[in-house]
Amino acid sequence: MRPKTTCLLIGIYTKDIDKASSAYKALRSKGHKSITLLGGNPEIGDKGTADSRIPKMEGEALLCNLIDRSRLKEGIDIMCAEGTPALFVLPPNLEGSVPDSQPNQRIRPRLRACEASLKSSLDHLRHSVILDHPLSPSAEWLLDNAHLARAQIRELHRHLPKQPRASRYRAQGSDGYEYAFDLAKQIASAGDHVVQVNEIVDSLHSSQELRPLSMCELWALPLLLRLAILEALAGFASRVSRNQQVRETAYFWANRLISSSRRDADSLERILTQMAAESDAALPYFITCLAEQLHDEDNALARFQHWIETSPGSSLDELVRIEHNREAAECVSISNALGSLRTLARIDFSDVFEATSLVEKELRLDPSGVYSQSDFLTRDQCRKAVEHTARYSSMDEVTVAEKANALARNGNSPRSRLVSYYLIDEGLAELESETRARIPVPTRLLRSANRNSSGAYISSILVITFSFLALVLLSAWETGVRPPGMLVLLGVLAIFPLSELAIQVVHSLIVSLYPPCKLPKLDLEAGIPLEHATLVIVPMMLSGEEAIKLELQKLEIRFLANPEDNLYFALLSDFEDAPTPTTARDTALLQTVRSGIEELNNRHTGGRFLLFHRPRSWSESEQMWIGRERKRGKLEDLNAFLNGEGSQQ
Repeated sequence: MRPKTTCLLIGIYTKDIDKASSAYKALRSKGHKSITLLGGNPEIGDKGTADSRIPKMEGEALLCNLIDRSRLKEGIDIMCAEGTPALFVLPPNLEGSVPDSQPNQRIRPRLRACEASLKSSLDHLRHSVILDHPLSPSAEWLLDNAHLARAQIRELHRHLPKQPRASRYRAQGSDGYEYAFDLAKQIASAGDHVVQVNEIVDSLHSSQELRPLSMCELWALPLLLRLAILEALAGFASRVSRNQQVRETAYFWANRLISSSRRDADSLERILTQMAAESDAALPYFITCLAEQLHDEDNALARFQHWIETSPGSSLDELVRIEHNREAAECVSISNALGSLRTLARIDFSDVFEATSLVEKELRLDPSGVYSQSDFLTRDQCRKAVEHTARYSSMDEVTVAEKANALARNGNSPRSRLVSYYLIDEGLAELESETRARIPVPTRLLRSANRNSSGAYISSILVITFSFLALVLLSAWETGVRPPGMLVLLGVLAIFPLSELAIQVVHSLIVSLYPPCKLPKLDLEAGIPLEHATLVIVPMMLSGEEAIKLELQKLEIRFLANPEDNLYFALLSDFEDAPTPTTARDTALLQTVRSGIEELNNRHTGGRFLLFHRPRSWSESEQMWIGRERKRGKLEDLNAFLNGEGSQQ
């Protein structure tokens, strides 16, 4: 059986028949073995290479080379170096290879099969370019945008999940994305492979009325959409490649028909009869391509048209019209698919996810309303906590989110009435208990160490230090250091560097086991709402007029860089240390800073600038009148004042 990568390269020599023998010898010298020369002197080569159905005319030579496609360009260059033959590339025995149907595979094998199919089809089309044969518009679209398909395939190899996170989807067989992939194919094919955000959202809403999608399926959907479109492109490419092979076959038979029609009617009838026996001869695309080649050969075209129209209900004009319409529609579909790949690369799918996720819809019912006001990363942390809890419980993700909301509604403090408290804060343990989640032992151990961080930290250092010390003393014992006093001295000297080493080991373990955690934040991209008005405080010392003017200037710069509404800027000032509660300079300095704040408020509307000032208090340790606790004390006093507990002005 011949390998699928072989093809039949035919060179027809007419004006320079003697060059055919030279080409034959050149091919042999380059290692081409399955070659036949028909019409040379003598006819030589592997008789099995040339199919008996390949017709040869008098006064010409046919050089047939059964060649691997990877060496096709080499064979063409050798044959063209010896004369100017008419070249054709046909599948072995003039039969085109029909691409295998796509089996029901797992997602990653599907991607590999799609990649192999696309590569094979595009390679076949490039061979036609090497022959300088015209391509169909669909083939040109595919070759011109092959780089886009390759880039998308590389992206999928890099980002396509290996398996879903939830065990209940792994248990469905394959890798758990079959339903989501079927949905992606429906979305892609619904509009002739035109994919838009609105259509994606509408399809996801309607499909989840029948079967909700998990969060991992929703996040994988943009990748699955790309894969669905790439599979469609691979199917188009296979058909276009197959049609190009049919086109090459039609070119060959057009050459045979034209040559025979210029000799006599009997030769034309004989060639027409041979052609009719071929499997491709009945294909509409073969008939269309052949008619295009014969359009200026009246004798051959008339006889070919008569042959076509002898079949009941067949009309050459009708067949050509239908085939041209099909080719135009195919070209539009390929263009749509390529455009959708570009569109999907530009879509921010986080908006689509939040618009269609049932978990997101449930969490936005947070009794406090804070979840909806949080930024995307905070919301994503909450959703991941829902997913993680559902993974280890018997409940689905939506039910877990409902449980979190129920706990928040029953909370007895402002903090416990936040749904995020039960997802990314201390209330997570209560949610896991409510959902009967069986958390893995390593996770429980890490949480326990986190709750007892100081004890775990010190204990780890001690255990590692004394383990190293035991190894050092054991090594010393084995090398002959036996006196107890010497061992004690060695241990005392070694414990300090070993403790440093233990600290480094513990720190490395902490960094690897406890990745940095992002703090929850509110989403203030659209501005700061009135209920979340914010005060920016700059501590300072009233040390002199120049220093005060400089701080006022910096405060104005901060305002100009952050002109959002409901954002206020204030100086929190202290006098310098003094042996008495007040000094002669205090009144002038305080008046200077007050005047500066008033000037800023007059220059910029909204009353955005404030001044907070503290008097001195006696410090026993310093034996001076100073601002209490410097910066830390300032913030404590400010918080007390804002909470109605202080009297500072």
